[in-house]
Amino acid sequence: MYGLGGSCTRDTNDKLWDAELRFANKSLVQSRGVTFSTMSSSPPTRSTLVHSEDELADNRNSGELMRAHSKKRLLPYSPPDWATGLQGIPNVRIEARKLEFLLAEALDKGNDTLIGCGQINSNLCRALACAGRELGFNCHLLMRPNAENTGEFPSEGNAAMIQLVGANVHLVPPTATSYERDYLPKMKALSSHLRSHSKMSPYLVPVAGTSPVGLFGPIECFEEMRQQGVLEEFSDLVVTSGGTSAGFCIGNYLTGQKMKLHGMVAFKDTAFFHRQTNDLLHSVGLQDSVHSEDLITMVEGVAGRGYGLSTDEELEFIQDVATHTGIFLDPIYTGKVAFHMIRRLRTSPESFRGNKILFYNSGSVLGLLDGRTRDFLKSKKTNNKIHDWTCDDLRFPVSN
Repeated sequence: MYGLGGSCTRDTNDKLWDAELRFANKSLVQSRGVTFSTMSSSPPTRSTLVHSEDELADNRNSGELMRAHSKKRLLPYSPPDWATGLQGIPNVRIEARKLEFLLAEALDKGNDTLIGCGQINSNLCRALACAGRELGFNCHLLMRPNAENTGEFPSEGNAAMIQLVGANVHLVPPTATSYERDYLPKMKALSSHLRSHSKMSPYLVPVAGTSPVGLFGPIECFEEMRQQGVLEEFSDLVVTSGGTSAGFCIGNYLTGQKMKLHGMVAFKDTAFFHRQTNDLLHSVGLQDSVHSEDLITMVEGVAGRGYGLSTDEELEFIQDVATHTGIFLDPIYTGKVAFHMIRRLRTSPESFRGNKILFYNSGSVLGLLDGRTRDFLKSKKTNNKIHDWTCDDLRFPVSN
């Protein structure tokens, strides 16, 4: 966990940010792939997914070499002392938070193909495609487009990275919102197809990498913050709700930290995330001693226009933070979360345990490069700091 730290206390619109914020940023593997097909309710046909025998052999041989080399990066894993009583502790790890355990398990099991899913702006899908390619995996992603780009796959932001590394993208209907109902059946059908027709060995990665194995990514992140002595400085920890917040719940509970946890619900609802967290607690053997409702306060009203969609007010806030701190927030998740955290500090300060707030910046900057920021900046003429000095006159153009 890389701290971008320091105080962000300052005036905004003549109002004081009444809390000291420290932003912690986690980085995932970036860069280098899209053959994409629209995936209907029927199973994929042989023609859309099966290549020539020579191409398959070449891909298989190069992938085997990369995975064999990547296996040398597997490290034995021992959890923090406070987590040794948990069930289902992974044996190996690599790097990159949730993916360090998920991809380590895929390597350890001898899989050669990754199947993931998510919305078209998904940070996890991009990280999965890039990290998977680096480790020698083939990658297939079931992705849901936004309502405005149905049937199209953009070439900006996370989507551009996914295309650059050559991942196979299968577009599902924009109404696909349930992992169990809409994604998982197609992921299993695709896995079966690849096994029988292409002799591949797929590994299924759940939405957002949220699973008992992926849970150990945020558990390790919490331990890093604890070792750095960060946690003792703060009264509250604010994080996007999901697998990361579940890992932080476990760390906060088992280490006896006194912070109050706030899970900001940027999509779905409180009931969904409490249920998901309780399932994860059950998977590591904690279901009898504690429940999600005891460990974290879920905060709704964070989604704004909806998942992956931004308001001008949110984008102005993201620009404001970047201008005054040099810290970039992701418009899909962390920009919304931080925006509503500040609003909540002003309107409901009593909901926080104290005034030392640790905000966990879990997002990527690539969401800023999907076109929304370009359109926003073009519309904000008053904030334009591009000055015209194209003439040969060496006197500074005062009018600018």
